[in-house]
Amino acid sequence: MAKELNEQEKKQVGPDYLGLFKKAFGIVWKAKYLWFLGLLSAGSFMPSFNFPAGVGQNNSGKATLDFQYFSSQVMQWIQNNLFLVGMAVSGIVVFFLCFLVISIMAKAGLIFSVDEISKSGKSSVGLAFKYGWHKFWRLLGLSVLIGLIMLAFILVLLVVGAGLWSVKPLFILFVILAVLALIFVAVLFGITFEYAARYATLKDKKAIDALMGGIRLIFERKKETFLLWLATVAIAIVFGMGLAIGIIFLILVLVLLGLAVFFLAPVLIIFFIALSAFVFLAAALVAAGFISSLTSAYWTLAFNEIG
Repeated sequence: MAKELNEQEKKQVGPDYLGLFKKAFGIVWKAKYLWFLGLLSAGSFMPSFNFPAGVGQNNSGKATLDFQYFSSQVMQWIQNNLFLVGMAVSGIVVFFLCFLVISIMAKAGLIFSVDEISKSGKSSVGLAFKYGWHKFWRLLGLSVLIGLIMLAFILVLLVVGAGLWSVKPLFILFVILAVLALIFVAVLFGITFEYAARYATLKDKKAIDALMGGIRLIFERKKETFLLWLATVAIAIVFGMGLAIGIIFLILVLVLLGLAVFFLAPVLIIFFIALSAFVFLAAALVAAGFISSLTSAYWTLAFNEIG
């Protein structure tokens, strides 16, 4: 009876937002493999292919970019290298499919690890990926559901916007309202996904049930959800500013060291530039993984408090 009263009082008072942050920070700082999971679950990169642009002459004799010539050269190159293009496209598709699987597994594994550490103090990267594999289809289905809803919303906005195109004042007003609505819906479904992902992983709910549970929790705990979202935004801003300051400091240090290397041993400058690029990229990835894992841990602990 006393336990039930304590739970009711806890719900009325709401979660300890600062206490949750301290606990999340402690978990993430102690279990640093969570940074790796955070990076995999939130990070991505896009490879790009560059083709030489065609350069022609205009009537004045100055060099100008001929887009028709450029496109014809690209098409010609593709026709002459169909096998190479096919292999490249297949490789990209396979890479992104593998990255998708690993990213979703890392997301589920990160949620599981924080939950386990907060309760028993035990977890590992192996257990995280094993758990993530078992919850892969749940999170994939949830992501597809939310993606389809967002796509449907965007299509509705496009259709309405196309209908108002001929009335310019109404069209401009609609565009402004549509952008604001899109931002609001994106934030709302972002929060819904955070809750629903934890229903799917920690409560073992199916994708649709998890989605409905996430929506229901938002409406049942509106105040707490809003404050939790503000807290995660604050975390992102504060650590983002810290990251920016750190990056600027690192750039200054590397530039000064680079000048010293250039004057003392010019032959080593190429090696130093390559090493600096590696250090800069590694530092940025570590920081991104830390911020991502900290934010996820905060949502997990908060979900356990109010869910």
